[in-house]
Amino acid sequence: MVWSHDSTKIVVQRADLRGVGTYPLYSSTADQPVDHSYFYAWPGAKNIPQFDLYIADIGTRRSIKIDVPSTGLISRPTGAQWRRD
Repeated sequence: MVWSHDSTKIVVQRADLRGVGTYPLYSSTADQPVDHSYFYAWPGAKNIPQFDLYIADIGTRRSIKIDVPSTGLISRPTGAQWRRD
């Protein structure tokens, strides 16, 4: 999340993980196993995470999608930055 300079808006990322596989990761160092599985797109996967950026206006409680192509990076994309104008 990145706040605007006047703190009235915020840029947020929305992740679309539909159909993305999960990488199983379990820890059994305690009495009960702990599931640490996470979403992972392996090379050649049909579905990969898609990330979109939105601007949320705090005062109006509305959000709009920023008109840029979705990012299909395996790791999260870098954050947005606000310009003074």
